Amino acid sequence: MSLLGGILHLDGATPVVDDNREPNDRDQHADHAGQFVDGPVEFHWSIRWTTPEAVGESLPIHSPDGRFVLAYSGRLDNREELIARYGMRASASDGELLVAALSRDGSTGLRHCVGDFVLASWDRVARRLWLARDALGHRPMYYVRDAHRVTWSTDFRSLRDGPARTARPNPGFLAEYMSGGIVSRDETVFDQIRRVPPARVISFTPDQAPPVVTEYWTASSSLPLRRSDDELIAEFRHRLETAVRACMRANGPLAAELSGGLDSSSIVALATAFGGVAPATYSMVFPGTPFALDGEVLDESAHIDVMVSAVGATSRRHDPRVTMHNDVWRVMRTHGDLADWPNADLVRWPMARGAAADGHRVLVTGLGGDQWLTGSVARLPGLICKGRLLEAGRFLRSAYGPHGLESLPGPLVSRVAAAALPRWAKRLFRAVRPAQPWPDWLCASFISDTDLISRLRALPSRVPAVSDPVLQDSLTRLASGEEVLAREHAFRTGNDAGVEIRHPFFDRRVVEFVLGLPDDLRFRDGQTRYILRQAMGRRLPPSIASRHDKGDATILRSLALSRMLSGVSLKSLCVADAGWVDGDRVRAATAPFQTANPGAHVPAGTDGEIWSVIAVEMWLRAIQT
Repeated sequence: MSLLGGILHLDGATPVVDDNREPNDRDQHADHAGQFVDGPVEFHWSIRWTTPEAVGESLPIHSPDGRFVLAYSGRLDNREELIARYGMRASASDGELLVAALSRDGSTGLRHCVGDFVLASWDRVARRLWLARDALGHRPMYYVRDAHRVTWSTDFRSLRDGPARTARPNPGFLAEYMSGGIVSRDETVFDQIRRVPPARVISFTPDQAPPVVTEYWTASSSLPLRRSDDELIAEFRHRLETAVRACMRANGPLAAELSGGLDSSSIVALATAFGGVAPATYSMVFPGTPFALDGEVLDESAHIDVMVSAVGATSRRHDPRVTMHNDVWRVMRTHGDLADWPNADLVRWPMARGAAADGHRVLVTGLGGDQWLTGSVARLPGLICKGRLLEAGRFLRSAYGPHGLESLPGPLVSRVAAAALPRWAKRLFRAVRPAQPWPDWLCASFISDTDLISRLRALPSRVPAVSDPVLQDSLTRLASGEEVLAREHAFRTGNDAGVEIRHPFFDRRVVEFVLGLPDDLRFRDGQTRYILRQAMGRRLPPSIASRHDKGDATILRSLALSRMLSGVSLKSLCVADAGWVDGDRVRAATAPFQTANPGAHVPAGTDGEIWSVIAVEMWLRAIQT
């Protein structure tokens, strides 16, 4: 649907445009495909227009003075601000605005650009290639550098089949993945393929000098002065409404994912208010399975019915247990990368494909609301350290329980203990105990060879130390590699299906604001997303606005594992042959998913660990065939 790539030759070779290049199957869905050569650099692209301003835009984009040449994929969400800043005409395309930012302010000009984009730009004067991603990393950009060239692409497989065809699996990154603590933001599953991290510009020159990495945006590590609740709620409402309006810029009718929860319902309500008509909604439902084991309603159909009726939307629904794609090799064969089956590649892909089949080019979601607005148990040690014990007790009573922030006491106790320990004791504790526990089937030699402990400790070390534990918790989550992969997987799912997936709650302006939000506006009086409920006012039906429960879809991981393992023999394991895991322990852990009814499986904390090791196992098998 949207692919971008190219080559910078380091050995003096002259690129040649292939006018007879046969389009691949993905080019058939593109609105604009082509190639461009300038000196030692060549670009190629296959783009589908998804905003009105992009229709008819022809790549590459040239700066007015001819110095910069740019190809990009994505969109800008703060067009009016950029048009005013750079004195551009109102009809300027997003590509022209990106070129203006780079040519006027250099790579740091991207700090002014809010949106969802990747780009490659060639500076003809400095003879420098820039590769960049937006601040939150919505869509991927990979590259391979060898002695002769730098090859980059948004398509992982094109690098794996091309310059990285001799690449080997990257044990360090895979160790992070199987430990459940993905830290790296620039490594991938292959040792030669690198990822451009979010909010970074990586520049290369033909003289084979080392690349230069520039960070053009960082989240604030200080808390703003506390303002009144009314002021904060009003500003949050404004930022969220601005984000939704930006995500509604679509070249065609808009679709929305509707789970029945507060986040997605808020997006649907705002899109209806701003568009004058409700977007078509697409939902996952679980008929016949009314309750999860912890008592929460699993099937959200009743809440979806309420929201659809309130806004007058059409509703398309699918049961993941029925529509989940049975070809578990599809993603690995298409991309050559690990698949995110429970969350995206098996569950959301059929829904996104349905939206695309109905003629939609854009699907908006409520993803991110739970991440930023749920509240944090990190508030508890902060209150205790400040001596606000009564307030800490009230918070503990409301936060602990099935509809609170934690259903188990362990995380709360560990937070309090961590806050009570002096710094020297924390350092001593970390020196004798791993940074985080991992599955007992990971071999000690594998942990040692990959230096997994140091890898996992790299995350807190690269996050600035702040006095507020809630802000520290939020900054750590923002800096994790796991969150970057989740956004990439969501983009990949939509891109494969033929629709662009957008997330208003991941608008940078929203994220910047909520990072410094007092936690009592996230979680108050036993209500998560308190500020969202207040900001939405009467736009939501009462039964949606007052919800405390949420459909528990943890069963999907069990279902995905059962589907993936159906008919697959685990007598011989690639991950065991490599010396990474204890094969007998892995087989024992996976046996229930091969024999029992996944719907009867009791969700456990180890399910994610089992999923990770089996995902790596199936990926190893796929790349060897």
